[in-house]
Amino acid sequence: MPVTIAVRFPHGHYHATSWDSAPNSGDVEWPPSPWRLARALLAVWYTRTSDLPEDAVDAVLDVLREPPRYWLPPVTSEHTRHYLPQTADLRGEKRETTMTLDASVYVDPRAEVLIHWDADIDDRTRETLDRLVRALPYLGRAESVCDARLAVDADVGGDRLDDAGWCVPDPAGAHRVLCLTEETTREELERLPDEMRAAKMLRPRGSRWVAYTSPVRSPDVRRLPETGPTPSQGGSVIEALRWRVHGPIPFRAEFGLWAAEALRAGRLKAAEDAGVVDAVLSGHLPRDGGNVGRPTQFRRHESAHWLWLEGTGSQCFSWSAGAGGGVAVEVPRHRVVQDLAVWIPSGIPESWVLPLVRGYQGQTGLFRSRGYQPKGYVPADLHLVGMGSAADVLPEIVGRDATEWVSATPYLTTRHRHRRQSMPEFVADDIRREWDRRAFLDGHSLVDVEVVDSSYPNRWASRYRRNRWLLPGSARASRGMADPAYQAMVRLRVEPGLPGPVSLGAMSHFGFGLFVPIGRHG
Repeated sequence: MPVTIAVRFPHGHYHATSWDSAPNSGDVEWPPSPWRLARALLAVWYTRTSDLPEDAVDAVLDVLREPPRYWLPPVTSEHTRHYLPQTADLRGEKRETTMTLDASVYVDPRAEVLIHWDADIDDRTRETLDRLVRALPYLGRAESVCDARLAVDADVGGDRLDDAGWCVPDPAGAHRVLCLTEETTREELERLPDEMRAAKMLRPRGSRWVAYTSPVRSPDVRRLPETGPTPSQGGSVIEALRWRVHGPIPFRAEFGLWAAEALRAGRLKAAEDAGVVDAVLSGHLPRDGGNVGRPTQFRRHESAHWLWLEGTGSQCFSWSAGAGGGVAVEVPRHRVVQDLAVWIPSGIPESWVLPLVRGYQGQTGLFRSRGYQPKGYVPADLHLVGMGSAADVLPEIVGRDATEWVSATPYLTTRHRHRRQSMPEFVADDIRREWDRRAFLDGHSLVDVEVVDSSYPNRWASRYRRNRWLLPGSARASRGMADPAYQAMVRLRVEPGLPGPVSLGAMSHFGFGLFVPIGRHG
């Protein structure tokens, strides 16, 4: 009788570092490897089910020697950053911290990972495996709390075994999974990682890499169930709304991020008052049921983008035209925000339009009534000036099948750079990852990525993120904290050409990582 182990992660997170990766690489071992599962079951035997006979446990390990097949739900890569004190900091000699990444994947807490072996086992081995699996408290790191069980045939289904959704061994596959061999011993499975590092081993003895088809890794896993109409249904051609910024003094571009967030806060308040609550607008799942209001990447970043549109005169982003000639970007000193806009790639239903354009419910213009407000931030009024398709409302950032695009606002990376990676290599790799996570870029290949300028001032994003989410000003100054993200001005070449808009990277839903087609403003 075949063997299938079903694993569910009730907290929605799976943390595990691959054997050939460093923790700060940001890579997560997905799917869980048979080597990791075998070590976890041995740990359960020692700590929770020590009454099981040794030969029965060895029989269970024999089942795991063949590479399994995986049924995997879609997952979303993510990470958090932690600033850990160094030894000198703990002694009080000086304030120093080291940034470390906690990489994980988000998986639907209701979904199960199925690990399947086409192996016939006797009843005694099956009962032993069932006890070990049910006693498994977590898989991977201790944060990866799991509920595991031995699935029955009805849970899998004969037709489902032939479904293309399975991740299976494939000699031509680009994904690697660490598996057992016929010679794998219990002693090798119990070897500590520190012993491996001391022996300068890249992988444990008795293990082997097996090529697999690539698992489903889709950023649209954090979304609402597909039960209601989507924004693009109903024949709506409205994709963007645009407001003109009017204040007593020019609205400085360095406050564009605050302005975009203030626009979002005001529009969400008006929409909620009208009974319109949707993850497409807010970027967060509602706080009900099994959700806790965590951020969502609805339909692979087809949710709302709150953008600021700059100008140095009569043209928006006119300075970016010079980047098309292969020269370094020269950014004008005095840049101002001319307009603000909300762009939803999946479309804006007509029922949402009135709540989005109506008044600010007692607030006047872009004003933050509480919380941090930067020095020099002057409230301004907004006047609706455009509504319709992105091509009509946002012509500055839309091209006609353009094949070359250049940064209009700094691209902020989403990962930590390895010390052996050069800045151009790191930025190119990060952009390619982001490119694959956008539904509105499907069908378009990223041919070339060129870093035009990596010395662009990043103070706006750094100042905002530090004040919003990290530490009070005195603590930041005393610790001399580094910028929270790498930044660069980038030129892209794509095939076939696409109309845009193109928005990538960290804080791309708030105006950063915005691109314009080259030659549009020449």
